[in-house]
Amino acid sequence: MITSRISCLAALLCVVVFAACKNDDIVSYRAPKEASDGVRPSAGAGGVSEMGSGADLPPPPAAANGGITWRLPKGWKELEPSQMRAGSFVVEGKDGLQADISVVVLAGPAGGELPNINRWRSQLELDAISEAELPRHSKKISPGGRPMLLSNFVSKTPLIDKRYKKRLVAATYARGDDTWFFKMTGEDALIRSLEPSFKEFLAGLTFKDVR
Repeated sequence: MITSRISCLAALLCVVVFAACKNDDIVSYRAPKEASDGVRPSAGAGGVSEMGSGADLPPPPAAANGGITWRLPKGWKELEPSQMRAGSFVVEGKDGLQADISVVVLAGPAGGELPNINRWRSQLELDAISEAELPRHSKKISPGGRPMLLSNFVSKTPLIDKRYKKRLVAATYARGDDTWFFKMTGEDALIRSLEPSFKEFLAGLTFKDVR
């Protein structure tokens, strides 16, 4: 009888220990956190990464942030550069609206003029243009004596808060083995008011290395 009781108690103890161990496994388990891709969308791109889809673009050169200086126009506020940006600025407008201004440098031709322009047009929900149409939608400028291609587009529909049209102004500068992009996006009227200071900014750029 005593032996039988001991056997029963031992079996019961095993069941309790097994259940406790099983419960501990459940409590202590933690699902691994998914890794972030490290790419932060542009503040003015409406959830689109800095250059559009970004997946097929080459990474910026390692020394990109150290090759340029600028003079800040009145009203511009400089922000910390991000993974894709060599420079980042914001200008406050009325009713809480902001202009987002970026400086990005990529190695090589960075996709070419037309693909980049059509990528920017897609951000404004505009149709793509052909090579033959490119001269009608861009113009050559020379701020500070440097040849750049200036593009200027506005959305047909209100994309900001469903109330305001969005405008994008971008200057592309091929320099040595790199391509520099100076881009300004935001509410239509605000961006138009900043076009003179944007050109002033371009004219005041200084590149540390001479090529």
